[in-house]
Amino acid sequence: MFALVRHGAHSGYPDHLTEAGREAVRALAERLAIAHPWTALRSSPRLRTQETAAIIAKVLGLSIVIDEALLEDGDTNYWIPPHHTHSTILVTHAPTIRRIASRWIQTLGLPDYQPLDVSTALLIDPERRDIKLLRAD
Repeated sequence: MFALVRHGAHSGYPDHLTEAGREAVRALAERLAIAHPWTALRSSPRLRTQETAAIIAKVLGLSIVIDEALLEDGDTNYWIPPHHTHSTILVTHAPTIRRIASRWIQTLGLPDYQPLDVSTALLIDPERRDIKLLRAD
């Protein structure tokens, strides 16, 4: 299983999370902790994703690896099937989530998903051929 997490609500330039965004990410991190024993956390280099990842890292006790492929226009080929993304959380942006998730959904023959709001995650389990939406609330 792996997770595609959309960053928390942000204030625009300079891109910091809002207080509501930080609270929603904390709640999402708690739900992620219950959902699976995560072992890796990667984040886009953007400030809003790094702040999101920092909150998740604190809750889950993980280190963050910055991954330029997770930028909005990054080369996501590494994260598409048949990549084995076991127990990895990817903190990124809506366009990147769409690209990665669409390929996994197509490969696994799963139903499409609804676009993600901020502070939400898609849990994709290739072994069980399953996809779930995880919200902060």
